[in-house]
Amino acid sequence: MIEIREVQGLSELERFLKQMPAEMATRMLGAALRSAGKPMLEEIRRNVLEQFGSSADYTGELHDAILSRANRRTQYAKRIDVTVRARRVKGGRVKRGPSAYGRYLEYGTSKMRAHPFFNPGITAKTPEAINAFRKTLRASVKRWCQKNNVRFEERGT
Repeated sequence: MIEIREVQGLSELERFLKQMPAEMATRMLGAALRSAGKPMLEEIRRNVLEQFGSSADYTGELHDAILSRANRRTQYAKRIDVTVRARRVKGGRVKRGPSAYGRYLEYGTSKMRAHPFFNPGITAKTPEAINAFRKTLRASVKRWCQKNNVRFEERGT
C-alpha cells in the first residue's frame, strides 16, 4: 500500500472548491485524478509487457485488462482506480482467465514465486502522478478563474 505522508495546501484548496459550483469542482478533481492515474497505468502495462510479453504463452489479455476507471463519488470527485479487470461472462460470473490471475503473478502462490508488476509501477510513478495531478488541477482552476473573472495567484510549485 502506498502512503502519502504530507500534502500541503489542502485547506486552501478545500476553501476554494467550496466557493465554486459543486459540479465544476467535481469535474476539476476528476480530471486531475485521471491525469494522476495515467502515468501509473502506463508503467504497470509496461511492466507486464517487459516481464511476460516475450513468453510464447502470453496472449496480451492481462495487459488489456489493466485499466483506469472512475469508481464511486466522494465529497468532491469520483475516485479513480487503476485495476486489473476480470472479464465477466453470461450470467455475471467471472471468467477465470489470464486477467484473473494477475493477483497470483503479483504476490505469488505456495507453488510459484511472485512476479510483481503492479506495486512497482505504482511506486515508480507516484512522484510523476502527484506532479500530473498538481499541474492538471492548477490549469483547470486557472481556466475557471479566467472565465469567471476571479483573480488567480500562483504560489510556489
